[in-house]
Amino acid sequence: MTQAELADAVEVTRQTVVAVEAGNYAPSVYLALAIARRLGRSVEDLFGTAGAPSHPDSHPDSHPATEVRT
Repeated sequence: MTQAELADAVEVTRQTVVAVEAGNYAPSVYLALAIARRLGRSVEDLFGTAGAPSHPDSHPDSHPATEVRT
């Protein structure tokens, strides 16, 4: 499928598809769902970040250690 065909299918411009594909534009939830449906994939498959922590608190460096003095 070409970028133009996908753009027509989800009713956006080809430039929008190019920007989403390049990671320069975060699509709305509605657009992400439309793209995923059209491509037969899940939103997570297309827009998920592999290897990223699911919650900021789950990363060991998210809260630097603080010294506690008593």
